Amino acid sequence: MLAGQAVAEQQCQTKLNIVGWPDGQSFVHGGHQDLTDTDFVGGDLLVKTEQVVSAEASTDMSGNPALTVSVTSDARRRFSEYTAKNLQMPIGVFLNDQLLSAPIVLSPIQGGTMMLTGFLSDEHAQQTEEHLMSAACRGSIGS
Repeated sequence: MLAGQAVAEQQCQTKLNIVGWPDGQSFVHGGHQDLTDTDFVGGDLLVKTEQVVSAEASTDMSGNPALTVSVTSDARRRFSEYTAKNLQMPIGVFLNDQLLSAPIVLSPIQGGTMMLTGFLSDEHAQQTEEHLMSAACRGSIGS
């Protein structure tokens, strides 16, 4: 096996996508609506794994496991524009194609750094950080 082949065979073990609510699909904020991954089918892909610049396991204000993520300037711009136009609408945070959380956009998110919640444990958040920061996941940053 050649050195280049070993790198090519490495694959990112973690897939992170942040998806917008599909255009034209109704959503009642404050109503009892259990969102699932299929609710976001057709939504705009706002952030993808390759656009994560940094990730750090942390905790939210209630002490629950979280991951603080910073994204590229292109992803920051797209996310900022989307959240400014879609107040009171959910966004889907997907980890390995499973809906992790579906927060409601309360105000435009412009800084390019966000805290993701919904992790099962501190270890789960830490493992996600390690995978996102691995060479396999960071190979094409800059999109």
